Amino acid sequence: MDWKELIFSDVTRDYVSSITPHIGDTVFIRIRLGKNHPVQKVLLWTLVNGDGHWLEMKPVQQTKHFEYYQGALRINEPYKQYRFVLITRDEIWYYTRSGIYDYPPTEDHDFVLLAQDDIPDWVSRGTFYHIFPDRFARSGHTSLKPYTYNGFQAREMPWEAKPLPYNEAGCLDFYMGDLDGIRQKIPYLKDLGVTALYLNPIFEAPSTHRYDCSDYTRVDEKLGGNTALIRLSEALHEADMKLMLDISINHTGKNHHWFQRAQADPTSEEREYYYFDKQGNYVSWYNIPILPQLNYCSQKLRDKMYRLTDSVLQMYLKPPYFIDGWRFDVGNQTARHDEDQMGHEVFQEIRQALKSVRRDIYLIGEHWEDNISYHLGNEWDGAMNYFASLRPLRFFAGETDHFLKPKLPPTFERKRGNARAIASQIIQHYSRLPNPLMHTQFNLLDSHDIVRFHNQKNLFNKSWYRGMLSIAFLLPGTFSIYYGDEILLDGDTSAIEGCRYPMQWDESRWDKEARSWYQKLAKWKKSTLALQEGSLRFFPVDENVVVMARFTMDEAWIGVLSNAEETREIVIDLTPLGVEENSPLESLWSGERYMLQGHVWRTVLPPWGHDLVKIKLIP
Repeated sequence: MDWKELIFSDVTRDYVSSITPHIGDTVFIRIRLGKNHPVQKVLLWTLVNGDGHWLEMKPVQQTKHFEYYQGALRINEPYKQYRFVLITRDEIWYYTRSGIYDYPPTEDHDFVLLAQDDIPDWVSRGTFYHIFPDRFARSGHTSLKPYTYNGFQAREMPWEAKPLPYNEAGCLDFYMGDLDGIRQKIPYLKDLGVTALYLNPIFEAPSTHRYDCSDYTRVDEKLGGNTALIRLSEALHEADMKLMLDISINHTGKNHHWFQRAQADPTSEEREYYYFDKQGNYVSWYNIPILPQLNYCSQKLRDKMYRLTDSVLQMYLKPPYFIDGWRFDVGNQTARHDEDQMGHEVFQEIRQALKSVRRDIYLIGEHWEDNISYHLGNEWDGAMNYFASLRPLRFFAGETDHFLKPKLPPTFERKRGNARAIASQIIQHYSRLPNPLMHTQFNLLDSHDIVRFHNQKNLFNKSWYRGMLSIAFLLPGTFSIYYGDEILLDGDTSAIEGCRYPMQWDESRWDKEARSWYQKLAKWKKSTLALQEGSLRFFPVDENVVVMARFTMDEAWIGVLSNAEETREIVIDLTPLGVEENSPLESLWSGERYMLQGHVWRTVLPPWGHDLVKIKLIP
């Protein structure tokens, strides 16, 4: 094997003396080389106040297969980046998170240490459960008072009925799921293995999705009101579970009392919270009149939303609510309107304000595409990782990309994703994140905004789905189970309403085998260090087989997923992980044991095959 394949370092406890340093600390950085390397000198390159510095590293340890070099790095600034320079007799090589280069690479794939103590380490140790509150469980303690909104009549639906299309119900078809209903199902959630809940908006609003908020300080009475939120939060924390709420601070609903006053009185303070012209016309999100957009040029709006101690975003972090996280709806569009591009400024202020209240609060944003600009350590902890989990994995299954689908010509013929491209798509995201933020990504395969994968009968293969889940759970970060996915909840793909069917509580209609997969994956996530903070590596096989490993110096978990329609023999040289010759591997799904041939794993995958194995490593 080429000596360059054995080079490795990462911002983990195996290679960095402190992964949460403070300004002024000295951190010891290690890099691993294969024992028979030609390197004569190793340098650690870093930026000091914008200027490049080279620090010589010294050999400090030799093991059976590897040699380790170490250097001291002083943390003088909050965002500390570095890379390695390897000098042979006649060559100079540069090693970054994206690989090794024979020329000076750009800095966007450098290793990064963040000198801050406000990144929530609890996130990577568990699994989220994503609930659309109206559709999960009802306690029977709430009722619906008739009203009309946006030309539609609010109605209560039988629990077994299918959600109505927008042109028939206008998102006013209520099933009366509520917060006490969720609280009553905590034993179910604990049994599933989840450690945190993510709830779509719960604040007072006329619609079922509640992104058209009419009062941020009031929990919707149809969900049980503010006291129900207190009861739910208390019960979750007693069960050692976390709670993250969803909010749109990009826009309100037209019924919001701020907007009502702004529209009625041009001289009111609230007028500056929105974009009005002299004729009284206002800007709305995607030109939807019921969703007027907020204007963060207003300092008073910023005060009310997040700066003041009793502001909207701060109040729910404190007694009696004690929530553990915020998910910001349309985060990439928030505080942006033409020449007013304040999104990064606003989220930097939000982070500073909220982390001063709770250091371990989890802050994520909705963003479907490249979101690195929000991930520099001073804005979001993570994003809903459509970009590097849902989109590539669904594409590998054969789904046409969510954004491109409506733009494609009718003659377009879909092809399944290429394994090498999928690996590159995932790595390009993770290798640009500051390393600590790799482990706070919010990974998912489904959500309230996209049809459920398993409802697409032309794509869904139940056995293969287990392999798809395995890869998703292996990705750095947490994983979010969209309610009902664990039982393969019914739904349809004709419209977005099809992914919001009410939860099925008749156990005879559950897919219990699928649920057991989720239980095992959640259990492994909670108990396995390699899945919580381990390094990430892909092994190239061919265009149809993804091989991905999460590993520490002691253990590796390896997911294998094929989209080939024929049997494939795969041959993987695991030397770069630090395996001992002729070691056993254990399949987590079948219990079967394999043996390496030297450092090589040979196995045969059936059509659309998969596996998940673990193996002990040596330093």
